[in-house]
Amino acid sequence: MRKVFLVTGFNNWGKTKIIKDLFKKNNFSHDQLHSFPGSACNFMVMPFSNDDLHLRGYCNEYNERIKKLKAAGLEPNPLIYGLLPDCKPRLFKNDVPTEIEIAAIYSASW
Repeated sequence: MRKVFLVTGFNNWGKTKIIKDLFKKNNFSHDQLHSFPGSACNFMVMPFSNDDLHLRGYCNEYNERIKKLKAAGLEPNPLIYGLLPDCKPRLFKNDVPTEIEIAAIYSASW
């Protein structure tokens, strides 16, 4: 089981900015873990939230980062990323997926 730290907030509340400010960097490599000043932990960082990439893009990005970290011999735990808590899952910007599609994406991705 992975430990997850979420930076939560609504649209345009600065979730991505908080993550970048916390780690004092703008880019987060897919095949490296990242730490912030004063922390002994190394995190897998997704510097954007579910409202930025929509459901399918977010799941794909998550899986890609996990895959690259594991290929580099790194355990992606803990995780830190942004979350828009009221964001209804959307596959793409104008999509309205069915519950079956949502369940299939989540079960395949998480």
